[in-house]
Amino acid sequence: MSVIVSYKKQVAFGFMLILIILLGLEGVVRGYDFVSPICSIDRDGPYQDYPLRKQICNDMFRVNSYCDPETGFCNVLKPNQHLDTITINDLGFRGDEFESQKLDNTIRIFVVGGSTVLDLRSPDDKTLTVSLQQNYQSLNMSKKIEVINAGNNSFESTQELALIKNKILKYSPDMLIIYDGINDVYHPFNWSQDLNISKNQKENLIYPLKNFHAKYFPFYKTVDFFYSFSSNMKNPFANHEFDDSKMEEKVQRWKQNLINICKLGEDNNFKTIVVLQPLLGTGNRELPTLEKKIFTYYDHDKIVPAYEMFAEQLDSIQNECKVLDFRNVFDNVTDNIYFDGQHVSFEANSIIALELFNKTKNSVLDLDN
Repeated sequence: MSVIVSYKKQVAFGFMLILIILLGLEGVVRGYDFVSPICSIDRDGPYQDYPLRKQICNDMFRVNSYCDPETGFCNVLKPNQHLDTITINDLGFRGDEFESQKLDNTIRIFVVGGSTVLDLRSPDDKTLTVSLQQNYQSLNMSKKIEVINAGNNSFESTQELALIKNKILKYSPDMLIIYDGINDVYHPFNWSQDLNISKNQKENLIYPLKNFHAKYFPFYKTVDFFYSFSSNMKNPFANHEFDDSKMEEKVQRWKQNLINICKLGEDNNFKTIVVLQPLLGTGNRELPTLEKKIFTYYDHDKIVPAYEMFAEQLDSIQNECKVLDFRNVFDNVTDNIYFDGQHVSFEANSIIALELFNKTKNSVLDLDN
């Protein structure tokens, strides 16, 4: 009996010790989060006085991803998620539901890109794609217009090409707007291979665990803390260091991926517009003090010149489809708009949406005929 009691006490003591350690870690993480918020929205900057910023931060960490056999890649949005500020529909795209079979009286536009298109830092009614759709609706066309958010966290042009081939083509697009650039320049050269399902057994395990935490223990911030740092940097307490190796290979791969997307449009009867997105430090804008610090932190004194190599390919891509260079789109903005090196506030996205509308409305009007 004494052995059994002793064993039970040891097990109970073990559980208590684990619980104390977990609570201790949570206390440290919450203290760190109070001084230096894990979520970029919760820091000083564009949303400093925005009442929904806490809820947006919570929802950002609750969005589930998985390894998707349809696209062949991991980090793909899991369908059917309904949070307070973020909705992922039944088909796995952010925003409202839409019919998989496009109706004859509908113009369907997909905006394809990474996290800057997905735009988890904005509530559902203030995303880039929603603002763009509202602008198009002002044209009072005879057909209904749908602007569908096809953004995915961390996607670069390789994943975008696969997404279009294996998924978006099924939904009969009339136009694709490819809004990207930063992930192709910023990611290491082998990033695309790392997201491939067949080479990513680690992520096949991580996503179910992360999703389990998001569903059942969303209040436990320690997991968010370690996942955020492990996903974004080797040393969470040091500035980012840009990996500028294999730049020429990255540039040529990006160019060829976009040319291939343009040719897909020709073969499948949809228009394609390629937009080189802005990032912190491009254009002729004088950066506010806070953004100067972010510029240094994310090593943009190296990234911005590297990005110029991508811009130099636009003429070649222009031979295949329409190209827009948006690096200067914020030249007249004086307020803080960047949370980090590329993600911007919904006010800034409304500027992008208006510029996109002005540059593409004639192409959309042609689809109404």
